Amino acid sequence: RQLQHAVPPVLAAVIVLGILGDGRREYLAETVASAAVNLGTFDAQFIVDDTGDPDYHEELRDLYGDRFVLAGHTPKLGMAGAVSRVWQVALSMGADYLLDLEEDWVFNGPVDVDAMRHLLDTYPQLCEVALKRSAELNNPDEVKTMNFMAVFPDRYTEHDDPLVGAWTESTQLFTLNPCLLPRRTLELG
Repeated sequence: RQLQHAVPPVLAAVIVLGILGDGRREYLAETVASAAVNLGTFDAQFIVDDTGDPDYHEELRDLYGDRFVLAGHTPKLGMAGAVSRVWQVALSMGADYLLDLEEDWVFNGPVDVDAMRHLLDTYPQLCEVALKRSAELNNPDEVKTMNFMAVFPDRYTEHDDPLVGAWTESTQLFTLNPCLLPRRTLELG
């Protein structure tokens, strides 16, 4: 007898990993190492370098060019422009899904990207599936509660689906926490 999986198999799709960086070498090294251990494999991987510094971009090419496509630009675009650039690069690679990270994320354990994808496929009203994070250290209310969601509980709804699992939905916020974005969101720009 064959066991049934909680998340049914999904059709093949192009899933890419994109990391947005701003010149913090040590953080990027930790993020790349943590992603390699905890995220599984991707059809493509890239780093968007928003330093605007050609010398730093060459340093990245030396360190990561064998594993990542590198996209740099001048001048520096800033957060909104750089996020847009990440989405453009993902679309140019034919991404059906983008696992979007900033250069300062470290994972506590394995992340089930297929389950995140299944959630997006099952509930098409969702524009992203993001991972929860620890409190922002420079926000006293958040540090006190250690959870932004506890500070503004009316912005979140808890859900549970026997096939997909439990998740928290926000109807008011879009986050830049590590998240899986479907093509339909990327195409919005």
